[in-house]
Amino acid sequence: MVFTGALSIRRREAWEAVAACGAVVDKGVTKRTTMLVVGDGFAGHDPADFCTGKAAKAAQWRAKGQRIEVLTEADLVDLLAETRTSGVRAVVAVG
Repeated sequence: MVFTGALSIRRREAWEAVAACGAVVDKGVTKRTTMLVVGDGFAGHDPADFCTGKAAKAAQWRAKGQRIEVLTEADLVDLLAETRTSGVRAVVAVG
C-alpha cells in the first residue's frame, strides 16, 4: 500500500494503522503495489486524474496490466473500520 497526497491524519499514523491490519506500506509505487491511497480530497478511482508522481507511476503500472486498487482517504477509513470490526476482508490485496 502506498500513500500520495495530503491526508487529514499524519502519514506515520496512517502507515501504522494499515500495518496493524497486516498491510505492507511502501514509500513508492512498484510492481508489488496493489493499493494506492490518494489524499487531498480526491474522489475518483483513476490515478491518472490526480497529479503526483506516485499517481502517475500507478497509472503506468495499470496500463501494463498491474492491478492497483485506488482508494480515497474515506475508502481507507471505511476499510480500516471494516477490518477492525471483522478482522477479515473478503479480498485484501496488500503490497
